Order: sequence, then structure tokens, then C-alpha cells
Amino acid sequence: MDTVVGQPSICVGVPGDPPYQHTIVQSPGRIPDALREELYPAEDPWCLAVLSCCCCFWVTGVLAIIKAKEVSLANERGDYKLAHKKRQQTMRLVYLTVAIGVVIHVLYYFLRRAAI
Repeated sequence: MDTVVGQPSICVGVPGDPPYQHTIVQSPGRIPDALREELYPAEDPWCLAVLSCCCCFWVTGVLAIIKAKEVSLANERGDYKLAHKKRQQTMRLVYLTVAIGVVIHVLYYFLRRAAI
């Protein structure tokens, strides 16, 4: 379904021809982020939070799981703007958890290798 933007404008062609109307039509495309946050629920990052908790660093992973639950609760209430905000916070915790886990595993590898 196309969306009509603005008022039709009257264009005049060759003298003697009747005027015709020109309508600007916008095809459906990308929705601006600000509007999307208010209209659509946030994606649930629960699986990523659990995976990062189990595989990387459990301390911040548990915090990410708690934040992921807040995302789903905000979506259920219909507060999509808050859900998107909580999702951003959850994803920061997931990234932090993965980064800490990678650093710990790399340090463990090099320290163990130095001990041999």
C-alpha cells in the first residue's frame, strides 16, 4: 500500500492542453528509528543474554538476563519506547560480557602457556 505525501499539484503542459494533477507517491520503505521505537516492539535479546552468561562471564551475564526480562515486560505492557531503551542497555551488557569472557580466555591461554 502506497502513502500519498502532500497535496496534489496542478501541472500545466503545452498551451491548449487541459491541466493535469500530479501526485507524489512514496513507496513503503525504511521507517525512521524514532517512529519505529514508538510503534513496534523491541526484539527480545534474552537468548543472547543467556548464551553470553553461559559461555563468557557469568557475573555480567546475569545482569544482562535481568535486563532482557525488563525488555519483554515493557513489550508486554505496550511501552515500546522503554523496551527499545532497555534493549540497548541489555545489548551493552551482552557486549561487555563477551569482551570480558574473551579477555579472560586469552589471558588464561597465555598464562598457562607461559607456565609450561
